[in-house]
Formats: sequence, C-alpha cells, structure tokens
Amino acid sequence: MNVDRLKEYKAKLVVFPRKDNKPKAGDASAAVCAAATQLVGTVMPLTKAAPVVEFAPVPAKGKFGVYEELKNARHARRHAARRIKNAEKREARAAAKANKKK
Repeated sequence: MNVDRLKEYKAKLVVFPRKDNKPKAGDASAAVCAAATQLVGTVMPLTKAAPVVEFAPVPAKGKFGVYEELKNARHARRHAARRIKNAEKREARAAAKANKKK
C-alpha cells in the first residue's frame, strides 16, 4: 500500500532544477516546469481500509465474565506443574496401596 502511494507521488512530482542552465538527472524539463501548477489542499489523502472486527463467541449459559475467565486461565497456568506433581504422587500412593493389599 505505501509502496503504491510512493510510486504515485513520484509520478506526480515535478522537481524544478536549481540552476536553469545546468539541470541534473531527475529534474523536470523546461516545458513541464512551465506547465506546473501549485496544488492546494490535501494532495494525496490516506485511505485506510476498515479493519475486520471478529467477536468471540459468547457462551449461552448465564453470565460470562471475561476478567474472571482470564484470571482463572492465569491461575490454572501458574499452578499446572503443582497439580501434575500432586497427581503423580496420588497415583504412586494408590499403586503402593494396591501392592500392599496383594
């Protein structure tokens, strides 16, 4: 988008030579300089496409609190390792009890 705007701007640009008798590469010819007019107002307005907004699906049951959902997710992530470790301990204890009963 910006590259296209820059190319369009450069195509419309008229570069006047600093010295009439010594024009440099990229300077406009005398005929183009004579025909050039001053532009007033917005030369090339920016055009932005409206961003597409997608809304997350809301559960149908009761109230839905985004803050509470995020808080619960952070809490679950923070304590995930401890829960896994405790579950492994419980399984080890249950396996030890099962071995004793045999």
